[in-house]
Amino acid sequence: MSHIPSRFIVVVSPLLLLASSSSVLTAPPAAAKEEGTVTPVAEKVLNADADSAAADAAVTPAIQPAAPVEVLKTPAIVAEPEPLAPAAEAPKLSTLAAQVQASRSLADSTPAPAAADVPGMMAPFGEISNFSLGHTVPGSKWRLYPHAGISGIFDDNIYLTENNKTSDFYFALSPGLGATYGSDDARLQVKADYTASFLAFMDHSSEDAVDQNALMRVTYTLPKLTLGLNLGFQSLSGANIDVGDRVRRQIYYAGITSSYALDEKFSVDLDVDETVADYKGLLDSNETRIQTWLNYQATGKLNVGVGITGGFLNVQESPDQTYEELLLRARYDATGKLSIYGNAGVQVQQSDVTDVAPVFAIGVAYSPLAKTTITVDIHERIYGSAALEGQDYRATGIMVGLNQELWVNVSAFLNAGYENTAYYAVEKGIAADREDHYVYVRVGPDWQVRPWWRLSSFYEFSNNSSSGIGNRPFTRNRVGIQANFEF
Repeated sequence: MSHIPSRFIVVVSPLLLLASSSSVLTAPPAAAKEEGTVTPVAEKVLNADADSAAADAAVTPAIQPAAPVEVLKTPAIVAEPEPLAPAAEAPKLSTLAAQVQASRSLADSTPAPAAADVPGMMAPFGEISNFSLGHTVPGSKWRLYPHAGISGIFDDNIYLTENNKTSDFYFALSPGLGATYGSDDARLQVKADYTASFLAFMDHSSEDAVDQNALMRVTYTLPKLTLGLNLGFQSLSGANIDVGDRVRRQIYYAGITSSYALDEKFSVDLDVDETVADYKGLLDSNETRIQTWLNYQATGKLNVGVGITGGFLNVQESPDQTYEELLLRARYDATGKLSIYGNAGVQVQQSDVTDVAPVFAIGVAYSPLAKTTITVDIHERIYGSAALEGQDYRATGIMVGLNQELWVNVSAFLNAGYENTAYYAVEKGIAADREDHYVYVRVGPDWQVRPWWRLSSFYEFSNNSSSGIGNRPFTRNRVGIQANFEF
């Protein structure tokens, strides 16, 4: 198990200082009740586990736009996708556009997806769940959002094996508490959420676990300058494709974001972050990253930017890696029904060998009808492997989602995707020839029974055709039902 590196402490220290000083920046508590209610939207943009080769990330309900994101190579960055994330009513396109536009909120990379086991309202890194109810703390600007999820899931291949598959039925109870400070237009805003998922397997009690997800985002806005603090922690236990088995790991994230408006047209962003992934019995890693963007508001609908990224990645039992990226990005709100976000560029990576490769991500959110939402994500990203020493992998894929409101408070979603994952050596003398072809289909209904109660179910088929050294082929079927509650 790796210790938390000094670079992580260097990044976290000023973050904690900013957090501790936030009380100085706040106005005196309001005596009257301040709502600050968040409109319910899809709980998360594509979430996945960075160490997985190509799996359930595409299983998020179609209403959730697969956010195109920057490249992050740490094997485990974000949470596994929830197998039963509710397919809530399709949000407005302005909300979808905001999600699609976000280029780096917490660990925004959507690494090659993982096979999720944690249902409930556990949000991934990069997205704090939005809740519609909540309770204002008397005499303050704080608002609390207690929530809980309970699920029952049958999985015919809990270890992602090719032969001698092991099936089981498990329950998950996921209580949590969200909190916000300040209204949407307040100078200081805080969003936080903690969720614990208690997993209980009927036949394999050794896999029982308590997964955790804690997130905090602090934003302070001045007339021209916006500062952000992002902190995250996850403890996960599910299976993932890179490893080809269930694996327990802890992930720590800390990041500072800043954006300064030069004038009405130009702005500059500067972001610094650190991610630490601690695996049980596998390859630990940590990654430090700094990125800057020059943005230009070309028209009322078009925003473009050019960015430079520098990063350092250390993976246990592998040579240290440094990399640089030159990127272009654009967001275009074509109509009230269509939003497009994309970034593309080249990455130069140095280790024992030098690798030059394209990286890109394109996201589309389209609502052809008032009750229909379509999302598309096309990407090529690079990650380090948590299972194979001295190897990274390049994931290229497409994910498509459809959400259709059937009648009042009832909708259905259909998600499908394909991802090709090609491994390559970052250390001399390593033979790297593994290649995965992952496909999945996921379908299910969703019912908003009451404002505080949502009921969802799903069926999912996934298949990974894998070859080469360290290959992990499997076929998997899952079916489940989940109830989410807000209090």
